[in-house]
Amino acid sequence: MTKNPRQKRLDYFIEDLKNNDIEYVPKESDDSRVDWSKYDKAQVNELRDMILFIKDVVDKAVVRLGLDEAEEGSRGRPPYPPEDLAKGILIQQYFGVSNRVAEGFVDLFKEKLGIEESFSYKTLERAYDYPHVAMILMEVFKMTQDPVKDKETKFSPDGTGIPNSIKENWEKDSKSDEDGEGFTKMIAMLGTTRQLISAVRFPDNPYAHESPYFEPLLKETAETYSAVDRVSGDAAYLSRGNCDLVESVGGIPRFYLKKGITLK
Repeated sequence: MTKNPRQKRLDYFIEDLKNNDIEYVPKESDDSRVDWSKYDKAQVNELRDMILFIKDVVDKAVVRLGLDEAEEGSRGRPPYPPEDLAKGILIQQYFGVSNRVAEGFVDLFKEKLGIEESFSYKTLERAYDYPHVAMILMEVFKMTQDPVKDKETKFSPDGTGIPNSIKENWEKDSKSDEDGEGFTKMIAMLGTTRQLISAVRFPDNPYAHESPYFEPLLKETAETYSAVDRVSGDAAYLSRGNCDLVESVGGIPRFYLKKGITLK
């Protein structure tokens, strides 16, 4: 069956796109000026600001969840205050260090963090499995988006592998790790302007396809943020259904094209 001229133009365009024969020229922006004095100040104060932020946001999350009024022996409550363990986890993730090294950081910064008593790296290791700690971390995740929920309107989904050990490297080892045991799959929706994750999922299968997770990520993002104007993604997310989902929340879909697609 002979293709119509419009379909042929689309096929040629995709072929040129795949072969890098189409030059992308970004639009000029008048907002590219950098206030270097503020940049320098932010760099100098980053560590102090981050430690104080962790303390403040975790304490507020505990109040919002009502955990400050929970009984000491309540189910799922760890032997140490869950807010202290949550602060320890966030410090560990900020520095990107092992449990043993994180124990030292917690002891070093415990006064600034408002941690009552130091704890061992084994306690920190077990903290990831405590329900109260998980609740606090999830509440912190939600709270970090509040300042930009009226400002961020453009989003993009993507997937990656999070190493289960600091010795692992997803890009280098994922091809050789057939069982995917060294990694946890993460699929997230990200604000493209301020780079905050708006929604995230962790499939049990480390090699799960990403497109089926697009709908819950988009719905959660649309519920949190005031507006979704545009969603951009690679070819893995290109489907008529996903395009319709973006339009259903008021956005414009911008997905990378695949060979063989039709104008429909």
